[in-house]
Amino acid sequence: EMLIKLSNYTHVSIDYLLTGKEPTIPTEYQSLISSYQELSKDNQQLLKDIITSMIDIQTANEKRSEIEYTTIRHSLHKVSAGLGEALDDEDNWEDIEVVSTPESEMADFAITVVGESMSPNFHDGDIVLVKEQPEIEIGQIGIFICNNEGFIKEAGRDRLISHNPKFDDIYPSENSEIICEGLVLGIAERVE
Repeated sequence: EMLIKLSNYTHVSIDYLLTGKEPTIPTEYQSLISSYQELSKDNQQLLKDIITSMIDIQTANEKRSEIEYTTIRHSLHKVSAGLGEALDDEDNWEDIEVVSTPESEMADFAITVVGESMSPNFHDGDIVLVKEQPEIEIGQIGIFICNNEGFIKEAGRDRLISHNPKFDDIYPSENSEIICEGLVLGIAERVE
């Protein structure tokens, strides 16, 4: 403690006080160290936390720059229910960047899931990658329109199946038509 006080009073480094030699640490770092030493223990911890956060952000940015991404059309409509309009309406799309994967390269578009009817596989807010095709095989997950509402469901023999038992399956009625918009390939990881 005495050396720190003496160092601050004489405006020379502790290294110089002890060895008579110039510090091995650059002068600008010595100033930072001296300022750090003047902080209370709580403020020293706060500064350490801030530096750790800054390093985490820097590392994340460096990793982001290494990620390969692709641009894909993303519907402004959402699925589970409430699509309301056909997916071919050009005014209801935006381009988004997603992490490049084999699935994202094969996909024709992406759409966001609303609700939990397909959990545990798909959750509220997931962006799913879709390959446009007029039909899918039984047991596959697809995007469907029924009575102008959009759904992400498993194709069954006579119905659209919800994975979450809290939600009913969808059975077509005589007056309704189920239109398949495409096969769900997986979940996209959006690049922010």
